[in-house]
Amino acid sequence: ETGYGAVTARTQIKDKDAPTYLREKFPDLFTDGSFSNLTMENLENWQEPNIKGAFNFEATGFSNVSGNKIYLNPSLGFGWKENPFKNPIRKFNIELGVPRTNVYSFVYTIPKGYKVEEAPKGAKMTFGENGLIFEYFTDLTPESIKITIRRSIRQPYILVEHYADLQLFYGNIVSKLEEQVVLTKI
Repeated sequence: ETGYGAVTARTQIKDKDAPTYLREKFPDLFTDGSFSNLTMENLENWQEPNIKGAFNFEATGFSNVSGNKIYLNPSLGFGWKENPFKNPIRKFNIELGVPRTNVYSFVYTIPKGYKVEEAPKGAKMTFGENGLIFEYFTDLTPESIKITIRRSIRQPYILVEHYADLQLFYGNIVSKLEEQVVLTKI
């Protein structure tokens, strides 16, 4: 989290604890999994604009096995499952809160006896004059897959006449986040 999001996160973690905060922030993630080795950086330093967290996660709900293949959804629900701008017509301008950047990095260990057959390609999508930015990075090694997702809101106020373009932008993000990693048994 950055900026105001980091302030909110610090307050919620202080009122509860970090594991409870994570379970509430990402409920879809933890309904079918468990985490361990949670670490948080810059939690007590209110002068630092960013909070960073890391943990190990185990789950089965984000992959499917079919024959000699494993299909993995690498975004683990950290994205959108559907376009938040579904209505065909918008009458008012769009306000997306405050400027912020969220970065999510996932490192997956490839099971022994498997190799990557297919993985999402990196992508960068922008809206307006870089007012909204979505970046998707993929780094593959024989032992692991690293996926990094960065979402930036630099211009949180969108005029209604740009609504159709905003719908398309978010639709493209949802499509990208649905791409799967395919592992094949060697």
